[in-house]
Amino acid sequence: MVYQVWSLKLDPLTPTSMGLLKDFTEDENKIFTLDNPNQTEAFGITLEPAGGSESPNLEQLYTLGAVASS
Repeated sequence: MVYQVWSLKLDPLTPTSMGLLKDFTEDENKIFTLDNPNQTEAFGITLEPAGGSESPNLEQLYTLGAVASS
């Protein structure tokens, strides 16, 4: 299993993978750099099968948050 980060557009709800959090358990700092493929309005982190998924498994959703613009 691997943690996968999702960029979310909210209207309509469209998840786009931002990548996998590889070596999560070995990284003491838990700080990861990911490319942002679009204008993210929210983000989520799910637990997915090894290699990741094309769409998020919401049964194992660990984080969901909105992004505020200034």
